[in-house]
Amino acid sequence: MDKEYGVKLAYYESLLENSYAEAVAKLKEKYGTVEDDYFREKSYERFLNGKIKFPEKGNFSKTALGLYCHHVNENHHEHLADLEWDKKVSVLL
Repeated sequence: MDKEYGVKLAYYESLLENSYAEAVAKLKEKYGTVEDDYFREKSYERFLNGKIKFPEKGNFSKTALGLYCHHVNENHHEHLADLEWDKKVSVLL
């Protein structure tokens, strides 16, 4: 294992010693927040209306930094990343 990888791995392992909220805060402090929407709003509306099969994603990726982005609190809200669920719920609203 090269030194840089070892340092990154140690940092990420140290995050496990924190609560979820503390780990998220530390990651935001170190890497900044994502400045774009997960899906483009107009595209998402077209998806919900059945006009397109999949909404266009925004520029939220941080993979160049070795990070995988997810919705903060995704573990607290059911189906947050489930597009088919979104379609079903939007019909009810």
